[in-house]
Amino acid sequence: MSSSTISNYRVSADLIKASRDAVLNMTGKRLNLLADYAELDLCARFNMELCLKTNNPGYDAVDSSGKCVQIKARAQGKSTKPHTINSTPDHQEFDYYLFAFYDNEYNLVEVWKMARDKQSEVFPDGAKHGNRNRMEQVSECLFSISSPTH
Repeated sequence: MSSSTISNYRVSADLIKASRDAVLNMTGKRLNLLADYAELDLCARFNMELCLKTNNPGYDAVDSSGKCVQIKARAQGKSTKPHTINSTPDHQEFDYYLFAFYDNEYNLVEVWKMARDKQSEVFPDGAKHGNRNRMEQVSECLFSISSPTH
């Protein structure tokens, strides 16, 4: 489903509940519109295989070289960036993060790749939230709408 298609939906509480239940029954995963959309979008963009069941705690996808990927997504306004990013518990196994930032229309704005071994630098003492600026310092920008070279 393209970003232009998904942005045309007008969602009601009943539709969200029905969708959540259907997705849970089909995939074993709970519905989080942005998170689920980001997983599908990044898997398509970066040639990764989505893990459909929840029996892969700690990672959402497997890349073409067999590495386990934890995908995190945040929405941002047109002129503002979110200041925090979310973490994954230390005990979960994966090789790297992909942090994806979308605008309010589900258009991809940026994707950052951060190695798992940098987690403690961004999320000190196992914190659930980290500083986005610190993440950018220890990560590689894979895509930016403002920079066509990425």
